[in-house]
Amino acid sequence: MAKNALAMPNLQMPGAFKHAEICQKTKDLVADMIQKDADNCHVFFNDKEFHNHAIQAILASFSLGADEESLKELFRLSEGHQRPKLPEKEGFQWDSPNCLHNEEYYTNYLNFFLKEIELKGIIPTIEEYIFKDRKAQMFHRFMMGFHHPIIHTGCGVEFGIPLMVAEGLANTAAHGAKLPKLYGNEPTKGRTEQVGKHVTALELVMATRDDKRFDGIIKFEKPSGNRGVSDIAEDYIVAITEKATEACLEYLDKFVVQEQLDGECGLRARAIELQVMGAVVCCGAQPPNKEPHFDFYGLHILTSSIFLQAFIEQLNPVYGASLLRGKFLIDLVVYLSRNRPAINLEQFKTYPKQPWEKILEVTFANPKEGKEREHIHKCVRALKHVARLDKSIDPVIYHGMAQMMADCNSKWEWGAIGFDEVWADKPARSV
Repeated sequence: MAKNALAMPNLQMPGAFKHAEICQKTKDLVADMIQKDADNCHVFFNDKEFHNHAIQAILASFSLGADEESLKELFRLSEGHQRPKLPEKEGFQWDSPNCLHNEEYYTNYLNFFLKEIELKGIIPTIEEYIFKDRKAQMFHRFMMGFHHPIIHTGCGVEFGIPLMVAEGLANTAAHGAKLPKLYGNEPTKGRTEQVGKHVTALELVMATRDDKRFDGIIKFEKPSGNRGVSDIAEDYIVAITEKATEACLEYLDKFVVQEQLDGECGLRARAIELQVMGAVVCCGAQPPNKEPHFDFYGLHILTSSIFLQAFIEQLNPVYGASLLRGKFLIDLVVYLSRNRPAINLEQFKTYPKQPWEKILEVTFANPKEGKEREHIHKCVRALKHVARLDKSIDPVIYHGMAQMMADCNSKWEWGAIGFDEVWADKPARSV
């Protein structure tokens, strides 16, 4: 398979976002960017496993109709902070403990999965290595890295790009399996039959706010010395999973997913529920009296949710159900690790709004540079997508969420926004 074919986006994949009309010249430009990034850049842009998001943002803007100059500028800003891709390393064996969670073998993994995809196809390769594998704990790793393996592989699935799927699987292998109490015994293969009243993903997550079992597990901590924001965020997650394992699994047990596309607990309905929950916990946690600052780690619950529709339309339903339950579990844990922030959706009804077309213009023109800027593109796209699918929340609320996200100019908050201390020094809201 030619390199260009491996990187060319296909806008007709089942379950994909309804894309803007895009000319062949723009598709070719994006394919060249994907290939250039793959040829030259590592999956991590530093030695702390911070992720290369460049192409994810390019694809988000591309599908929303960004022009070629905007795409070129976004790529220029993103590539400026990437690390070079390493050469292949000797001693590679794909499921070896010496290679897994070892970024030095990323290039080996990329080439390995490219060959597997060329031989078997995108979906069979994902099913074999993420869902059927046991020894290498790839499903567990797929849920790590603050949703990034899901996001990158999901880009490849939604846009039909074999190269990005291979990168996503290599990204998965580069992560540790750090939550054995949650994912070590495959809890995501739980019940598929509904018992009692149907409870949505959002209702389950919001129920944790009154669950005393989660009280006091994490304490507010400011970054200092060698303990940066990512270290603290990861420690919060580990603390939740270590000290409240059974409580987390009880919530998972209530998130029943039937191994069929349709129905109240079917794959399509449950995937939409996870998209709704992602939007609400990402955006609704803004105190109405404070200048908006979106939780940097919580936003990945939203930006990863958009790919669920494409996954479930193409995976075997058994694996689709496992994916949704696994995603619910890590979403739940991330929300808990942000100290269960309160949610206010009424603020979005009165928040000043422009037409969606203007919101997209602001998104494409956002002046913040590089790795901060690119998240706005993905968030706005995910909000636009769920607004089309969801019937449970007023579309005006999603519109307000997208406007606030576009207006915020990359004002991310890296501390857990459920803590009052995070908001103590934030300015009052002017609108």
